[in-house]
Amino acid sequence: MADLTLEERVAALESSVAALEAEQEYELRFSGEQTDEAISNALKIHKGTAAVKITGSEAVKEIELGITGFVPSQVFLSVRGSFTPTPYYNICTAVRYANGKYFAVLCSGAAKGSSLSYLPTGTFNIDWLAME
Repeated sequence: MADLTLEERVAALESSVAALEAEQEYELRFSGEQTDEAISNALKIHKGTAAVKITGSEAVKEIELGITGFVPSQVFLSVRGSFTPTPYYNICTAVRYANGKYFAVLCSGAAKGSSLSYLPTGTFNIDWLAME
């Protein structure tokens, strides 16, 4: 490389940079969904969402998760809702297994300063992850 002119050195450097950029582009061509799928397959993680609409006064609500085809070692729940907390709500979650089915159990949790004992009305989305 010592025998190369300045122009030739710049051209070689640009060529190396272009090759590295092309390599990095190739490595980053996976979408988030493809990455999620690869990780889920490798770790044997299943996921889903169950929805329920609560229209009246209910202190406890069970929602079937639709976990089928395997026995999970762990199930994780996350709750999203389209309700307005007034003043705020504590939502308790649990997983129950009965008659070959898995259920998310939602209940109204006690909150300091709140006299609410029922789940708020609205739509609840329960996102779940289950590991084999």
